[in-house]
Amino acid sequence: MLLNEVQRRILVSSGGITYLVDRLQEKGLVERQPCAEDRRASYATLTPRGKALIERIFPEHAERLGRAMSALEPDEQAEAARLMKKLGLGAAELEP
Repeated sequence: MLLNEVQRRILVSSGGITYLVDRLQEKGLVERQPCAEDRRASYATLTPRGKALIERIFPEHAERLGRAMSALEPDEQAEAARLMKKLGLGAAELEP
């Protein structure tokens, strides 16, 4: 995924995404790959080690989120998701 897309999805600043990807790269979980269409852009790609980690931890993470959200009715779940996205987008606009 392009780094700027990752940045938008996880709602961090451009400096924040650089820091995060640097740390993940140091741990051998992701690698940067240049974008052929735009020399200014690069992709963050999971390494085999990163993919193995996600495959190991994500199912439990998703299950816990599901359990936590089950306290809400479906319309409340949608509203909570909308509000969290709004909050995250607003936080991403703040100065560090």
